Amino acid sequence: MICQTPDCGNVAETGKEECFRCRVSSVGFGFRGSAIVGRRGFHKTANEWRQENFGTTSEKELAARGIERAPS
Repeated sequence: MICQTPDCGNVAETGKEECFRCRVSSVGFGFRGSAIVGRRGFHKTANEWRQENFGTTSEKELAARGIERAPS
């Protein structure tokens, strides 16, 4: 089947009316879940997060308290 999007002409996937390229071109995303609205809240640094949640940005002080990074 041919893609139903005007001026496309690609072959659509089985059971779909549009080709993959046309389907993903309509996908968007937004920034959500931060106390600070918008992109500025998305880019909160690790040091800002540590200061807010633990009261310090020092890795040594956090390690002394028994708070360490999880192994990746």
